Amino acid sequence: MLALWKNVKLTYLSLLVFAACEPSVLSVSNVELCDYFTRDGVCREPSPLNKKYSVDIPNVKKPNTWEELGNYLYFHARETPGFVLRMNRRMSPEERKQIQETYFAMYEFAGVKGKMEGFEIGEDWIGSFNYLGSMVKEKQKKENRLGQYPYETSIFPTELEFTWSAKGIKGSTKTKIDFVYHVLPAEKAP
Repeated sequence: MLALWKNVKLTYLSLLVFAACEPSVLSVSNVELCDYFTRDGVCREPSPLNKKYSVDIPNVKKPNTWEELGNYLYFHARETPGFVLRMNRRMSPEERKQIQETYFAMYEFAGVKGKMEGFEIGEDWIGSFNYLGSMVKEKQKKENRLGQYPYETSIFPTELEFTWSAKGIKGSTKTKIDFVYHVLPAEKAP
């Protein structure tokens, strides 16, 4: 009987050790709204819920159409709403490869959907972003308004939803964004 008890204890101990060595299922532990993250996953510009973007535009670049405003936002202001997914643990090389091969992220901005432009992956994080100028232009293009004067109150404030999916993970998060731009007065000549 004592030998049987020792075998049961040894089997139980072996199962505990094996279970402890098996990594937990990879999952997203935290979603961080972020307008700028580094290549090592550090969020340099955390974004609160209900963020208001405010952009100063020089008088010589004053936008007269939505297309001009979208281009200014893309090439000069470079506002990039996005997110960082913090994983519950480091990814194995196989998991990273699977995510790189299957990952995609989408946005829904003011009722218009599109694919996120930026994607980075680290040991225990995934980041995606998109240019606000691209989202504005895409919305106005779909509604045939690119050539109209850019009254920001005709779009903003608006809902912005991010969704992501890869083998084994998927989810979404929502925020609300507002936007205003100010045209700076022309500089006075000396």
